Amino acid sequence: ATDCPLAQAQIEQATGVRPVHPIQVLQAAYSPAKVE
Repeated sequence: ATDCPLAQAQIEQATGVRPVHPIQVLQAAYSPAKVE
């Protein structure tokens, strides 16, 4: 998780994984789970 565009680009280039903004991590953690 990163909020810095430059760090995001470096992480994505090095790992092939697109990092997300820390707020998006919190949003996912506090969102209700989908029950099927």
